[in-house]
Amino acid sequence: MNFLNSVYDLINRGKEINWVITFLYFVSFAVVLEKTIYYIKTKYKIDKILAAINKSENILKNKIFDKYKNSPVVILIKTYIENYNKNSFDEIIEETGTRLVQKMESNLWILSEIGHIAPLLGLLGTITGLLKVFHTITLMGGDIDVMSLAAGIWEAMLTTANGLIVAIPSFLAFRIFEQIVEKRSNDMSLVVSRLNILLKKDEKINFKTDIVGKEKDSLNDEI
Repeated sequence: MNFLNSVYDLINRGKEINWVITFLYFVSFAVVLEKTIYYIKTKYKIDKILAAINKSENILKNKIFDKYKNSPVVILIKTYIENYNKNSFDEIIEETGTRLVQKMESNLWILSEIGHIAPLLGLLGTITGLLKVFHTITLMGGDIDVMSLAAGIWEAMLTTANGLIVAIPSFLAFRIFEQIVEKRSNDMSLVVSRLNILLKKDEKINFKTDIVGKEKDSLNDEI
């Protein structure tokens, strides 16, 4: 309880801006938790999947595809096999791949924006805090209480510290998740190419991502 009271006191010293930054921390934490759970549930091993593609006459009956059934790579493989003979095959594969990438990217823009906004809010809080300190000095004239001045500056600096505490892990998580999405997108392109070779098709489809600094809509529909 004492620890919580201390945290509350530190946040409250930064006034309204510090509470906004703290709110961003909880938003960031929620997004990181949601994406971590999603990536764990949809994990797979690409080498095992490629080996199963190469040695299976009936690809979808291989048990490895049931084990990784929630992964974007396996979903794309199933879509490929099920729609192989359709005239709209290319459009179906591209649409499925795009939807899968959007699902992987959903909400990552929030982490990126928090990583950029939180330090700026912290700096804003520090500046407004220092303005109050110097205004107080002006009102006091020559009668300056050094201890009060130091305490005011310390409180103003808390918002910058809080902003960095929120921004650094948010942006780091964004970069990690970005790399996961890029790898999975490359794996999706790889399995399509492998299936093209196996089934003697000429189409080459690449699933590229571009999520840095761009706001992506969440994909709410389950694939």
